[in-house]
Amino acid sequence: MTIPPVAYAALASWGVALMLCVNPEWGVMCAIASAGMVFAFRRHRMVLCLALSTLVVAASVALQAATHLAKPHSGPEHFELTLTSGPSRISRASGEVPRFRADAELRKLDGRDVHLRATVFGALPENAAWGDSLTGEGQLEPRRGDGPARLTLTISSIQTHHRAEGPLGFTRDLRQRFLEDASRLPSFGGELVPGLAIGITTGISEALAEAMRDASLTHLTAVSGANCAGVLAATWWMLALCGARRAARIVGSLAALGGFVLLVTPEPSVIRAAVMAALALLALIRGSVIGGVAMLGITVCIVLGADPWLAWNLGFALSVSATAGILLLGPALHRLLSDRVGPGVALAIAVPLAAHLACQPLIMMLSPSINLWSVPVNIIAGWCAPLASVLGVTACLVLGWADPVAHMFVWLASLPADIIAHLAFSIRGFPGAHVPLPPGVLAVGVAIAFLASIALATVTQSTRLRLLGVALGITMAAVVAGTSIVAPGIRSGSRPENWRIAACPVGQGDAFLVRENGEVMLIDTGPEPRALRTCLDTLGVSHIDVLVLTHYDRDHVGGLDAVTGRVSRALVGPVGDAHGQSVRNALASGGASVTEVHRGDRGELGEVPYRVLWPNGSTEPGNDSSIVVSLEGPQWSGLFLGDLGAEAQAALVRAGVPRNVDVVKVAHHGSADQDDGLYAAIHARLGLIGVGVNRYGHPTARLLDLLRGDGIPYLRTDREGLSLVEVGADRSLELWTERGSAPER
Repeated sequence: MTIPPVAYAALASWGVALMLCVNPEWGVMCAIASAGMVFAFRRHRMVLCLALSTLVVAASVALQAATHLAKPHSGPEHFELTLTSGPSRISRASGEVPRFRADAELRKLDGRDVHLRATVFGALPENAAWGDSLTGEGQLEPRRGDGPARLTLTISSIQTHHRAEGPLGFTRDLRQRFLEDASRLPSFGGELVPGLAIGITTGISEALAEAMRDASLTHLTAVSGANCAGVLAATWWMLALCGARRAARIVGSLAALGGFVLLVTPEPSVIRAAVMAALALLALIRGSVIGGVAMLGITVCIVLGADPWLAWNLGFALSVSATAGILLLGPALHRLLSDRVGPGVALAIAVPLAAHLACQPLIMMLSPSINLWSVPVNIIAGWCAPLASVLGVTACLVLGWADPVAHMFVWLASLPADIIAHLAFSIRGFPGAHVPLPPGVLAVGVAIAFLASIALATVTQSTRLRLLGVALGITMAAVVAGTSIVAPGIRSGSRPENWRIAACPVGQGDAFLVRENGEVMLIDTGPEPRALRTCLDTLGVSHIDVLVLTHYDRDHVGGLDAVTGRVSRALVGPVGDAHGQSVRNALASGGASVTEVHRGDRGELGEVPYRVLWPNGSTEPGNDSSIVVSLEGPQWSGLFLGDLGAEAQAALVRAGVPRNVDVVKVAHHGSADQDDGLYAAIHARLGLIGVGVNRYGHPTARLLDLLRGDGIPYLRTDREGLSLVEVGADRSLELWTERGSAPER
């Protein structure tokens, strides 16, 4: 297959966008350089194509940079904003205050008229939707680092100022009625249908979300290009039945596509699919046909030219990767399978398989593991998802004027969705459902090499290249087997045995071990049992003498099953709802002695005293009532801050904190809600941050700058993996990290 020049231009645009969105100040210089290349190489088609695409992206970054960045602010600010995307829920566990993420355009800031684009994090008003105008107070800060430089707004209070009206208001009400209708169904299918049909994932429970992640099926819960294609095909077919001319069918299809985008909100994957479909329809007006790969390349150039920051969006990257896989790898897989299973079955297998394989390198960046069952599961789910989507969208269209018919379609859509959910739950216990790989470049490299081996073995006509592809695939399989069996033994051989503190890599959550004279304290359990169990097994910890659950959010208690029945004493905070009580009951039923603690309570861990410094007895259950534990031994001291926010931290300082602490567990995974005075007061020698891949922007630039300003080097579990602290006789701290990295300063 010949790759058109515009495909290379799309890759160049993406690379330039990735670079410039991290350093927008280079945008003007890059735009000038690209303009010079356009003039110098205007006769060379390939170079001209590359130069033009990079020129558009560079100019777009230069023009838009001011809307993404602002000077840092020291405190909360009053704001007025308009949501430019539908909110995505980022906390689902019962007992947690629902938190959301959304894109927004700031209109006013402390009374000043502004035009700034920001990512909003926090508890949004109920039923907040795209186009709504909101007012409130929050912390605005520019975020820079490994990701795109842009503004983040952490909300402390917010209320609806003006609800969207017109088409946006109509589609908002339609989405809400559809979600309510689906939520009445008793099956897991009722949770999935809104996501499969119109991209609403707020009703998905944490248990189902985790099962979908483990089965590599998370991509099905978002609207994809298949949904747009289904809407266009149905509209085209109905207009053809009505005898409409081609021009009328094209216009009608474009109108239906626009209405569908309004209904599902302009998510990145929808934007990609909508632009690509619109290009195909516009090409039909001219009576021409554009190849799929060229169409995808043009789409990427247009979308990134309009919004270069989408280059860092995982949803957009997955959508483009899946489409590229279908276009480039799908035909070869179809030819390979057609002789064996027939053209129809081969097509049903080749399309989801090609998309799944193409997305694997990106998925490896988030979860460095392989699910050996993900391919067959994705193939089966790939058959069910379109049916659920079509039935769900049909239900949406008749809601409000034929509700009984809509209820029937919602129920029918839940049947294939329920099959997907049961697939996700069923394979979790299968052997090979979770084969871990060393995180980072190796995991991504394995995925890319495996994808290349399949491409060589199927796409090329050369026998030598096919044999090379087979050999490369066998090599990658050996690497996977070796890293899952041999590498853990190598790592544990170099690991220090006399560690005092261990930071377990459990994703976006906390799980810290403290060991003194043979006794072990575990502070929080992370969001799910598997990661904690792996950490405990790696360190040879079989029993927990003291378990501290700082509070009851899922990212701190979700892994409780990994230690239930192995805990002697459990220290817990105040209970605010049934979820917290169920956690207590689970500990007690496992044989643990459960004690609710407050400031002033004391105990010993292997003859080393510990004190409870918080809560003070008057704080409402939640982050600010997190248990804060201080350990002060003869050789070292440590302070573990839970998820305390700035206000509670300031109160803690006033109540009294230890000075010159050796190790501090940074509060709330490095959120921006921090009190400067606390870290200055404790003057720690080392900070530990429990954090994973997340949508909150943790650890935030403000927190990292705060640590650097106070001279506190830090380790992050998302980068360093398992991190161990050993204390020397002279109170020196000796550090070991799974990835061999040194503390950042």
